[in-house]
Amino acid sequence: MALTKASCTKIFENIVFGEIGSKDKNKKGIEPNTEDEQEILENIVEFVGQNTVNPRIKKAYTKCMDCKTHYPVLQPPPTTSLYRGLKVYFQNQKKLGINLSNITKRKTIQGIDLIGYDQLYTPKHSVESWTTEPGVAFGFATRAGLAYPSEGVEAMKEIKNAVATMNKRMGKLAKQLDKFRLEMVAMESGKKLKTIDRAEDFATKTWDDLYYELGEMSQEGQRLFTEVVVVIEISPDSDCIFNPDLSNKISANYLGGVKEYEVARIGGAKGATWWFPAAYLEYAQMVEGMRSTIAQIKENFKKKKSQEPFKYLLRDVARMVSKHKGLSTAEEIKKTLDKMANLEGKNE
Repeated sequence: MALTKASCTKIFENIVFGEIGSKDKNKKGIEPNTEDEQEILENIVEFVGQNTVNPRIKKAYTKCMDCKTHYPVLQPPPTTSLYRGLKVYFQNQKKLGINLSNITKRKTIQGIDLIGYDQLYTPKHSVESWTTEPGVAFGFATRAGLAYPSEGVEAMKEIKNAVATMNKRMGKLAKQLDKFRLEMVAMESGKKLKTIDRAEDFATKTWDDLYYELGEMSQEGQRLFTEVVVVIEISPDSDCIFNPDLSNKISANYLGGVKEYEVARIGGAKGATWWFPAAYLEYAQMVEGMRSTIAQIKENFKKKKSQEPFKYLLRDVARMVSKHKGLSTAEEIKKTLDKMANLEGKNE
């Protein structure tokens, strides 16, 4: 409930957190904090530093909210977007309602290509941190360093680079499988292989090569998809509190100077856009390509005797690909490929 100017002055006087900027409370020109004001500041410092929420912290932010109409420094800036970065454990995607088959949007933010869709965001805490700086949200989503927004941007680029590396490995796998197919055709026609005397020897050699590449790919995939990167975008509303300049000033004085450009929000569900790295689509295409290759080889040779030496190889490759970490994400993403084809080049 909004308080009168007189009531707010009893708490904050003329300058909100007037002691910030000087460790000397007696320094001329510095307005000492009132007892209530100091208590509010200490709780806000605790929240900004740890992002934990308790009744004391909620009360502190509520007091600020009640007085924000009287102090511009408590009002969020006139920006069009606020961002919140999350990294969601793979198994928790469904609990948050993440469904990548809903993707309808593309956007490029600070050079990072994103895909996304509109969906209601329901806060998990009574007070939550948002930022006016996308790079900071990228940093939280990727758990990169937070000292500079550029670190979050670089971490998002690493996701794209990692998918590109996996694409190269998948390309090598595809070549191995194509070689496998050609050798099977040669044996079916009765030709003698130049370098391999028996089909069983060829299957063993091929499997050794494939196993190595699949193992390398699995390690990279687990790093990518153990957790899924999400950046949520909302428009500021009346439930938002704090100008980032004040938040950064608090950080500079109490938390080592990390600039998070923070705006807090105390409110309920809010319409939002959920953004994900566009590289996830590349990953889905790559996986579907490998599945198709395996399915085609099986179909071509399923009734031929020459498949006998290779059936275990095919089975094991198929199992490794199907169990690869992140494939259920790819299963959802692939449903969007046709829709996304119509959105090429568009930014929203």
